[in-house]
Amino acid sequence: LKMDHHCPWIYNCVGFGNHKYFFLLLLYSAAACHMITWTMLESVKAAVESTTPFPTMFCLLFGETLAAFIGILVTTFFAFHVWLMLNAMTTIEFCEKNTKNTSGASRSLYDRGLGGNIRAVLGDNPLCWLFPLCPPSGDGLDYLEADLRARRDLEPDRGRARRKHRQSAVDGSCDAGYPMVQAPVRSYGASDDLYGEKRRNYGASGELYSEKRRTIREQKAWALC
Repeated sequence: LKMDHHCPWIYNCVGFGNHKYFFLLLLYSAAACHMITWTMLESVKAAVESTTPFPTMFCLLFGETLAAFIGILVTTFFAFHVWLMLNAMTTIEFCEKNTKNTSGASRSLYDRGLGGNIRAVLGDNPLCWLFPLCPPSGDGLDYLEADLRARRDLEPDRGRARRKHRQSAVDGSCDAGYPMVQAPVRSYGASDDLYGEKRRNYGASGELYSEKRRTIREQKAWALC
């Protein structure tokens, strides 16, 4: 399931179905704030320098300050989402990587290249990228192309590790990262000699016991005859 984050400003979750519309909302908002900021600049200067009524001057200054402040925030947020889109990453994945301190990790498993990452968010038709039309294809659950690429990237490493481990097992080396434990060599001392002598004595007594049993059976057989 592709989910980017929960946005309190739109009071909804941003995921596969509305990611493009949220991205365009940031683009349109940043463009509108910049347009208001730069087009109102001359009016603000004229209102400050001339004998403009205070309510009018206050509204112009307040509007200019608010547009500039929101424009800076929205532009920064929009640039961040552009970076996420180009790296095939969601906001949740970015926060998880920072929390786990995996900044040096490899690229995202869902990376399809520059063009593929843009199409995954803005849709397959480049003519509709800047319009709220033609959402990306798919259902947000299956990413077969990315899974196949991830499998192709991982299989060679697994194959090399498996072959290296097998070769190390044959050679008796530990270069593959799998230490081979050698069985400890047992030292035989006087106690072991004593144990062997006891076993030999037990064997002799066992033979004597068997001989006695055979003698008893023979005696019983003669008595019956």
